[in-house]
Amino acid sequence: VVLALGSVPNFFGIAGIEEFSYNIITPENARRFKRHLHEQLVTQHKPDLNYVIVGGGPTGIELAGALTSYLKEIMAAHGIRHKSVHIDLVEAAPKLVSRMPDRMSKAIAKRLQNLGVKLYLNQKVEGQTADALTISGRPIQSHTVVWNAGTTINPFFRNNNFTLTDRNKVAIDDYLQADDSVYVIGDNAATPYSG
Repeated sequence: VVLALGSVPNFFGIAGIEEFSYNIITPENARRFKRHLHEQLVTQHKPDLNYVIVGGGPTGIELAGALTSYLKEIMAAHGIRHKSVHIDLVEAAPKLVSRMPDRMSKAIAKRLQNLGVKLYLNQKVEGQTADALTISGRPIQSHTVVWNAGTTINPFFRNNNFTLTDRNKVAIDDYLQADDSVYVIGDNAATPYSG
């Protein structure tokens, strides 16, 4: 049996994040986010003041880079007069994609800023309400916060008593085997490259 169940969002116990934010970790969650954007623009004709993306890893930077053009496409497809949108990217680390070399991180930051993305680096998310995200004591007004700041293993592994490592990943051998004839692959497996 090969288990490739995918990880789930980790909200780190931050108040309001799970309740009020969006994420795109699963197709269902991505569709929910897409419906929200279309509802705001097509039905209400009211884009958000700020579209806030939390997490400056690969998913967060890709979303930040693509969101402006996607919002413009929605407006053009539905004959909505172009409205200015603001994309904010919040990252707790002092640089984007922290596992990459500094020069790559700086190039990504520069490219995003050239696209109009406002970066909040080295900023801690403290909570969220229906109307705002609070970072380092300051609120950012938004009804659209997309959480990409962390994942954790699928609850299946805890619920079925798999052995977990101190990194909270499923313990496996050199062949990705967790038990007799049970293999775990992907971000749930305790490999140097998972996550």
